[in-house]
Amino acid sequence: MKKVIAAVLDIATSFGGFGYLIAKLTGNTTENSFELNGMNAVILFALVIAYFVLMP
Repeated sequence: MKKVIAAVLDIATSFGGFGYLIAKLTGNTTENSFELNGMNAVILFALVIAYFVLMP
């Protein structure tokens, strides 16, 4: 159960962190969050997948 909770929190944190970083760099932040479409969203998914593949 602890591994499942850790995985869910890790996914949420990586999506939030990488998503905000990409949004900040591309100017896609909103008042309360960020919004990614198209290639920016693809880059986000690629970074999250790479994070989990390369993470020890």
